[in-house]
Amino acid sequence: GVLGNPLYTRPKVNGLVFEETGTSSDYETINGKKYLFHEFDIALFGIVPGKALAEPANVEYTLPLGVGDFFDIFSTGASASVRRVSTEPVEFTIKPLPANGRGNNFYGAVGPRFSIAAALDSARVNAGEPVNLNIKVTGRGNIRAIGDVPAPAMGGEFRTYETTSSSSVKIEGGAVEGEKNYNTVIVPRVSGEYTIPAVPFTFFDTLTKTYQTIYTKPIALHVAPSKAPTQQGGVSFAEQTGPRVETINRDIAYIKDGRVSLFSAALTFIASLGAANYAAFLLIALCLIYWLMHRGEITLFAKNKAYKTAKAALKTAKTEGDVSAALEGYLSAKMLLPMGSMTIEAAAQKLNLSAHLKVALQLLWAELAQAKYAPPAAGAPPNADAAQKTLAIISQIESEVK
Repeated sequence: GVLGNPLYTRPKVNGLVFEETGTSSDYETINGKKYLFHEFDIALFGIVPGKALAEPANVEYTLPLGVGDFFDIFSTGASASVRRVSTEPVEFTIKPLPANGRGNNFYGAVGPRFSIAAALDSARVNAGEPVNLNIKVTGRGNIRAIGDVPAPAMGGEFRTYETTSSSSVKIEGGAVEGEKNYNTVIVPRVSGEYTIPAVPFTFFDTLTKTYQTIYTKPIALHVAPSKAPTQQGGVSFAEQTGPRVETINRDIAYIKDGRVSLFSAALTFIASLGAANYAAFLLIALCLIYWLMHRGEITLFAKNKAYKTAKAALKTAKTEGDVSAALEGYLSAKMLLPMGSMTIEAAAQKLNLSAHLKVALQLLWAELAQAKYAPPAAGAPPNADAAQKTLAIISQIESEVK
């Protein structure tokens, strides 16, 4: 009679690892009431000796309250109650494995039975050609926890590469079974008849409570002489009794005609300074920045040179138009913005001039504009005071705006 699907939370485990081995569902009648049940089977494996714990499993479910309309739970929220039930925690004692009889070939396999087998993907190869050696461990228990089983020692006649492993498990009769495969690539160096030695494997038998050692069968391998041609001065993996390094070829030297440009010579000299070449590049960069600033192409110097440039332009001005151009150029340099269509009021506001200097600048601008667009009658001398007035106002701006 619950509302919706119950929420199951599986138990957390401490000091254990687990594999889910199966689930089942059915109905059961208790005291005349029919119940639906789900069973979850879990296989647990101890990690280290000592105490271990399986915490409670939990189920949350919702029960209706009263005999009201089922849809009341969506409107009032008061017609249902959330309940929670839990299992009891389960404690375990993990016993240590005995030290006697373990030997050097125990890789963590614990279970009632194990088997081991080895195989080559080809029993006949040529010298220098790779061949795969597969070692397969099969058994019941925590297959994933088994460590790496090393390939047998092959001697100097073989080159042996790193071993890779993979595992797979299945549930058989409620128990965890599976296999773990170890693959190693070996390359015979010299032709001949060889035998891959037997590989020992030790596991702890949980039925007899003793260590058992099993072996793979030896494998015969026929290695024919290499068919790959060996170039003069080359290196072949075949027919070698030990690792050798020989010169295969020499690279072509760079062709130089002896002519070196001044720029290349400068770069070569800087590179020869080693760690000090950073200082050389820094010095060159500073000189370039100073040169650009001095020319006014970097604003730091352009702003500071505005007064000097305007003063020189006013000194050589012949008409009121020249004076107006010198004033406009000065204001643009001080603002770091072109005057363009900007009004003189906006320029004064941008430069944050004092009130009396704003008025003086506006009057001068109007006077120059009038003289520029309404020149005096023919034969009248130019306004000689225009350049002096402009220079005086520029001097005042220079004292206020740094």
